[in-house]
Amino acid sequence: MSFLLRSIVELANLPDLRYLYLQQNLFIGRVPAELGTLENLRHLDVGNNHLVSTIRELIRIEGGFSVLRNLYLNNNYLGGGIPAQLANLTNLEIFFSHTLFFYFSCF
Repeated sequence: MSFLLRSIVELANLPDLRYLYLQQNLFIGRVPAELGTLENLRHLDVGNNHLVSTIRELIRIEGGFSVLRNLYLNNNYLGGGIPAQLANLTNLEIFFSHTLFFYFSCF
């Protein structure tokens, strides 16, 4: 795990974190699962990176992010389409997914 990803994992130790801007950092791979524990997060911007995951994995819809208002996923490689569980984010006001590159597994 790179130094930068370890630093992102450590953000999970900040339970009152409300705004997280990680856009345009050329992150490659998956967002660490530990970010799903940030229950007070209101704004998450991971746009313009090279994230490979599904939206469901990325925002941990089943658990945290109950107060999330703004979600920016643009310009990443996310598979699985847009999950119906997104409707569970009842405080969500902005969902920005412009130029989202969906991939679908053939196997």
